[in-house]
Amino acid sequence: MRDDYIASLEMSPEELAESQDQQETPKRRRTKKDEFCQLPFSVMADIAKVGRPAGGVVGVLAALYELWFRDNHYNPVKLTSAILRKYRVTPNQKLRALRFLEKSGWVWVERSKGKNPWVTLKWLDIKTPPDF
Repeated sequence: MRDDYIASLEMSPEELAESQDQQETPKRRRTKKDEFCQLPFSVMADIAKVGRPAGGVVGVLAALYELWFRDNHYNPVKLTSAILRKYRVTPNQKLRALRFLEKSGWVWVERSKGKNPWVTLKWLDIKTPPDF
């Protein structure tokens, strides 16, 4: 009985090829739940040394890095309050955080009255956007 059972499991080459075609399905890519944001350690260390972080500093830094990365690596970037909503940073926190980052010496902020500021990230090469 055992030999009959083993013989019944054998497949012809045509059946084997057909079953392999049916089994090949496109592989799904695993979606990333968390994204990685790389900032130079010296930047973070200097910010920590300046003093007690103002509310929203990390959110502003994350938004600045995202803007730089998403916008073809332009430096400076235009920082709007709409972008900061994603990080739950209010306009007042934005103002305090930009002052704090300026004091730390790692960003330059070019302000115009009533307009969103242009922020230059000092640790990256300067590549001006067309509308700067």
